[in-house]
Amino acid sequence: MTLNPEQARAVATNHPRVLVIAGAGAGKTKVLAERVRVSDDDLTPEGHAPDCQLLSLFRAASAVESP
Repeated sequence: MTLNPEQARAVATNHPRVLVIAGAGAGKTKVLAERVRVSDDDLTPEGHAPDCQLLSLFRAASAVESP
């Protein structure tokens, strides 16, 4: 998977929590998916197994659809 420098930085950070905010088509989902894939090979920075991770994506359209 090819990442631009900002995306690679978000994937490689060792911070336990990452918030990715960017415009449409900027690759937010790709960054988060790659971060989970990379961490599958190792423990998280806090020492938790990768299966303890929560990945949540929110679309602006979802806000309109919510009651």
